[in-house]
Amino acid sequence: MRKKATAIAALLALAALAIVAAASAKVDRATAPQAASSADSQLISCGKTRTMGVLAPITGPAASLGKLQVDWIKFYVAGYNKTHKKGKLRVQYGDTVLGGPGGTAEAVKAAQSLGGNVLGVVGPAGSNEVRATTATLKNAGFGFVSGSATNTELTKDGKRTDFFFRTVTPDAAQGSSVANTIHK
Repeated sequence: MRKKATAIAALLALAALAIVAAASAKVDRATAPQAASSADSQLISCGKTRTMGVLAPITGPAASLGKLQVDWIKFYVAGYNKTHKKGKLRVQYGDTVLGGPGGTAEAVKAAQSLGGNVLGVVGPAGSNEVRATTATLKNAGFGFVSGSATNTELTKDGKRTDFFFRTVTPDAAQGSSVANTIHK
C-alpha cells in the first residue's frame, strides 16, 4: 500500500511539473501580477532552456518525501531532455525544510531564491508553506502547483486565484469521500 501511495505521489509531482511547464507564460517580473491579466495571451519566450522552480523539503524532518520528489523530477527531466533536442528543461531547487524548526520561514526563503529565469514552480508541498510563499511567488508572477497541499481554503479564499493549482483533492472532498467509504 505504501509503495502504491508513493508511486501515486510521484506521478502527481510529475504531473505538476508538466502542468507548470505547459501553462507558464513569461511575464515581466517588474509588473507582475498586474501583467498577469495579459499573460494568458502572451507566447512563451524562453529560449533553448526552460527553467522550472521546485520547492521541496530537501532537508529536515520531511526530507524523505523531498528526496522522492527530487528523484522523480530528475527522472522526468532526464527523459524529457533526451527526447527533446531543441528545448531542454532545467530545474532550480529551493529547500523548504518542511516541518523544520524555522517553520515556514525556510519555505519563504526558498521561494525568494528562485531566479527571474524561472517560468513556474512545482511546490511547495505543505498547505502552510503554500500560504507563506503565496505573496513571494505571486508577486514574482509565478504560477505554482502542489501535489500535496490539501487545505480547502487554498483555492477558495481568492488569494491565489490564477496562480496556484493543485493535483490533489482538497481536505473537504477527501473527508466526505472517506466518510462515505466508511459508511458503506
